Amino acid sequence: MTICANSELSLAEAIAMLASSAKPSNAVTDSPVDVSEVFVETYLRSVSADGPVRCSARIVGRVEFRAGEGPLFEIDVRAVVIETTWSDALFIWPDGDGHETAAMPLSSLSRYIVQGCVVLGS
Repeated sequence: MTICANSELSLAEAIAMLASSAKPSNAVTDSPVDVSEVFVETYLRSVSADGPVRCSARIVGRVEFRAGEGPLFEIDVRAVVIETTWSDALFIWPDGDGHETAAMPLSSLSRYIVQGCVVLGS
């Protein structure tokens, strides 16, 4: 399992660079997806292609997940570990004697990173 870095650039640094360098698209679409979100998601998929990647992070804004078909739940502001695969992100944080988890699509994690709600490497 990779631990949030390659030999030259950490995962957090690479994502910050990609998100900040994306230029707004002039194309008109029905999609609310930001170009920088696509860059971040593509990068996360590429580094997770050989297996899960685990990274420490901090929730600093509103981050929500859905448990199955149920209602949305919010993850409080806190330190978490995020494990990504080519399709999903798993948030893990301590809770009492155990730990809690929340899963979401990689596209949702990408949006939260670009919006500044999730800060990697914190």
